[in-house]
Amino acid sequence: MPGVCDAAVHDDAMLNELLKLPEWKKFSVRLKVGPRTTLVLIAPAGDADTLAFLKKTARAWSENSYWSQTKKKWVSDVAFEVYLDQNVPDCH
Repeated sequence: MPGVCDAAVHDDAMLNELLKLPEWKKFSVRLKVGPRTTLVLIAPAGDADTLAFLKKTARAWSENSYWSQTKKKWVSDVAFEVYLDQNVPDCH
């Protein structure tokens, strides 16, 4: 039944991971792709301490597996929540 969905996922990086799971194969409707955006960290003008902290944090996120671990946790959380809430028609 189109338009009556169990879940909405706004991020294709997460959705693509969810679609690898067997229980997500039935979710076939996808929204039109929108413009890409970049994550931006903003510090107040002249706040050198905050700027240094944000640069250090962004560098750490890039150098280790922070994003892949975060994505894996998000996927697991969403998959489990949808599994528990399977009481409405699927999206097709």
